[in-house]
Amino acid sequence: TIGFKGGCNPIVIPYKIENGQILIPAEGLLEYEKEFK
Repeated sequence: TIGFKGGCNPIVIPYKIENGQILIPAEGLLEYEKEFK
């Protein structure tokens, strides 16, 4: 997790893979906006 010391603190963000690209909807990031510093 960004901004936190220590071990792995994963945040599950929705995504899909299309034509070899990882697509992450903005809504998925905005849901955890406060977690990013």
